Amino acid sequence: MSDVDASKRPAALALGAIGVCGAAGVGLLLGLTRDGAPAPGIGALALPTVLVALLWLTVWMTAAGSPLAGATGRKVAWVLLGAGFAAALGGLGLASTGGPGLVLVSGGAVVVVVAGVLLRGWRARLTALGAVVVLAATGLTVFAQSGPSELADRLAHADPPVQRDLLYVVSIPGYHPLDTRYGDDVGIRQFMPVDPAAVPAARRITVLSYAREYAYKDPGPCGETARDSELQSTECTVEPDGWIYRSGVVAHGYQVVVGKEIVVVAGTLAVDRQVLRATAGKVRPATPAELASLGFPGEELFTAEAPGYVPSAIGMPHGVQLQPSDPAAAPLSVMIDVYVDFSEQPCGGFATCTPDTDGLQYRRVEDTHGYVVRRGNLNVYAMGGVGVDKALLRQAVLNARPVTDAELLRSLPPVPRKGLLDRLRAWLRG
Repeated sequence: MSDVDASKRPAALALGAIGVCGAAGVGLLLGLTRDGAPAPGIGALALPTVLVALLWLTVWMTAAGSPLAGATGRKVAWVLLGAGFAAALGGLGLASTGGPGLVLVSGGAVVVVVAGVLLRGWRARLTALGAVVVLAATGLTVFAQSGPSELADRLAHADPPVQRDLLYVVSIPGYHPLDTRYGDDVGIRQFMPVDPAAVPAARRITVLSYAREYAYKDPGPCGETARDSELQSTECTVEPDGWIYRSGVVAHGYQVVVGKEIVVVAGTLAVDRQVLRATAGKVRPATPAELASLGFPGEELFTAEAPGYVPSAIGMPHGVQLQPSDPAAAPLSVMIDVYVDFSEQPCGGFATCTPDTDGLQYRRVEDTHGYVVRRGNLNVYAMGGVGVDKALLRQAVLNARPVTDAELLRSLPPVPRKGLLDRLRAWLRG
């Protein structure tokens, strides 16, 4: 063997020894920190003991492979620099994501190339430095792709849990989703027209009674005012015949004194003032038959009649609400609802269906209509109010599709990153 070859043996011996030290050290470190590892007390004792033994064995075996390998202290510095820095790179990337074999091979390989930067000779150092850069980039790339994907991580931490197979989204021309988590124009469930003028204004009249003994005594034009009513905080105008008109931000109307009760007749701002006045003039106690139909038998409630309105019950407090008899006059008449279910009979019960082409069925339920189609083991519905065009509902149910990864990722909140490695992985993924 030539003298040149002999001169290279210390460096080769040093790198080989450091490689063994790095492979064992990184493997032991990762083995003690993975799930199912021994108790922390055992790891805390075994790890430094084994590493110190490997370190001194390496120092003893490396004699002249590096400018740092003169005295024992310099050899210790070489081993610590090479093994420590390489363990950080290899442990993050190649070693942390594989099985035991990959842990040992990658850990040792990275330690060797990092230690090679400290060799004598610029060619050896430059070659080793290039290998370090390549391995570092590879390790960080592999580390970024390790563990569960961002979407899987968010799904696992979703509260409440998300059933992805039940999420069908759609984009409907002229409509926007009320739930914009999946996209600005792509959504699920309720959709309303983009043009506010296309939505009928809400019109309702409530007839509620309040104990007169608790009324406010206002020295101004409002006078006696029912406490806690919709017309409590309103501006008051005394009309020529003595009636007091009350106008607020969201409601307006009149109140009528009936014995020990103040009956408040209030409507949304879309209800005509004269309609409210005429309704207040017809306030009367509800009959037993009316109370029974409202679901309040035996109670003492007040009601009234208004042309074009029908009565319904108010649960809390108990009372009567008058709603337009024409379904097309309500805001819900232009709403579209896109949803899915597992029902085996989507046309049973209160729904009636007519077969259509493309596997669709035209479906009607009270004041809504639309289409239903079978997709696998699911029924997909696009139902709308009486003011929604039939063709639009048909196209909506045909266009409805499962949510994409990007849309689902947008809808789920990020998972808080607590550990340093978790934060580094999230940062690398961008």
